[in-house]
This record gives sequence, structure tokens and C-alpha cells, in this order.
Amino acid sequence: QTNPAAHLTGANSSLTGSGGPLLWETKLGLAFLRGLGYREGSLVIARAGYYYVYSKVQLGGVGCPPGPSGSLPITHGLYKR
Repeated sequence: QTNPAAHLTGANSSLTGSGGPLLWETKLGLAFLRGLGYREGSLVIARAGYYYVYSKVQLGGVGCPPGPSGSLPITHGLYKR
């Protein structure tokens, strides 16, 4: 039996600045789900146990104009529903 695993990447459709949780890609590129579900921006875990959860944020862009110092706060976090 293989252990549940997931690797999700940011979905471009969620980069609209809504301020809510990001949506995640589950199938394209390096993304996959194995033994876990995904619904409305959240991983769904059906089996009790201990899970290692990691998160990485990589920021960058081409042609982004520099803004005033400190004008764009960035918040990054994980939470359990």
C-alpha cells in the first residue's frame, strides 16, 4: 500500500487578487494527488493519521513595475478546516 501524497501547484485562474485562498492545480505539470482528495481550494484527507505538510512560496515576475516601499504586504499561511 502506498502512502497518501499530494504535490499541488498554483493555478493561474486564482491569481486575481481576490484575497481569498488560492486555487490549486492537481493534474497538470508536476501536480498530482494520490490517496487524497481536493475540493474548493483544500486538500481533503479521509484517513486519520500523521501527515507532513509543506508549503513554498516563490515570488517573481517579468515586467512588474516597482511600487512604493512596503506597499504590498504578503501573507502566507496554512490552516486546518
